[in-house]
Amino acid sequence: MNVIVLGMHRSGTSLLIGLLEIHGFQLGEVSNQTSILKPTGTKENLAIRALNNQLLKAAESDWQKPKLPPIPSTSLLHEISVQAGMLSNITNWALKDPRMVFTYPIWCNYLDQHIIIGTIREPLGVANSLQKKNGINTKEGLEIWYRYNKQLLALWNKHRFPLVDFGVDKNIYLEKLKSIFDGLGIQFNYQKAIDFYQHKNTVRQSSVNIPNHIQDLYEELLRLSK
Repeated sequence: MNVIVLGMHRSGTSLLIGLLEIHGFQLGEVSNQTSILKPTGTKENLAIRALNNQLLKAAESDWQKPKLPPIPSTSLLHEISVQAGMLSNITNWALKDPRMVFTYPIWCNYLDQHIIIGTIREPLGVANSLQKKNGINTKEGLEIWYRYNKQLLALWNKHRFPLVDFGVDKNIYLEKLKSIFDGLGIQFNYQKAIDFYQHKNTVRQSSVNIPNHIQDLYEELLRLSK
């Protein structure tokens, strides 16, 4: 079985891919930079992340202002095919890169059969984290959240995959993940998962006004995650 993790930056993609790794999934050559905000490491496939950056650049965009990329050049498609071929030699691979929310429509034509697991987080939690890590102001952070999660919803409408909420209590999160694993026939190791989980939820700033279009999208994604 192969798994692709889809979700916005700062929304639990690293936690989810790490939990897949401790359950036997192979990640290939990944970055593993750790920080206070990301204690378990990034775990992004370096070659695929580089290609995703090229795909976004072709759309005159980047991770902060992402757009769906156009049909890639022949040379870029060849590189994508090569990386997909390398993954095909791995048994039970897993892959994550938040940029994949926008580049997945291209990658899905080249990757072996796989399932998707999506991850979401409340908008303000993401915006606060982007501000701490990247110095992005709250208003811009919320709009970045909207771009990614609007596209995530579009992908869900097409592919209908399970969603987990990164912002919930640890025990609720792990129970949700266990139910997903059970449905996929994956034996969930609760003790390993508890030991690996290091995220600490932060207090929400209720005084910040979240625009209606962002709140409405978040509530729709929450509904789908339940």
